[in-house]
Amino acid sequence: MLAAEGVSARVLNMSTLAPIDREAIGRRGRADLGIVTVEEHSIHGGLGSAVAEVVVAPNRSPCGFSRARVFAPTGSTAWLLEHFD
Repeated sequence: MLAAEGVSARVLNMSTLAPIDREAIGRRGRADLGIVTVEEHSIHGGLGSAVAEVVVAPNRSPCGFSRARVFAPTGSTAWLLEHFD
């Protein structure tokens, strides 16, 4: 859907905060115009904060960075599949 709007994007699955994959974040920051993290809870002290620490670390190429949060409903798998279909 993003490509249809002329937007190029990648998804990097960050399954853990500790240890955080500094190399993967560094590669994306150097190769892409920016990084956006999206979390389903507070944006403070979570993934966005951890990625920000990596992005601003010495010897990293500067890139744009933004954090966002979404509020997603919770429920059974069947309900979620029906709700988001």
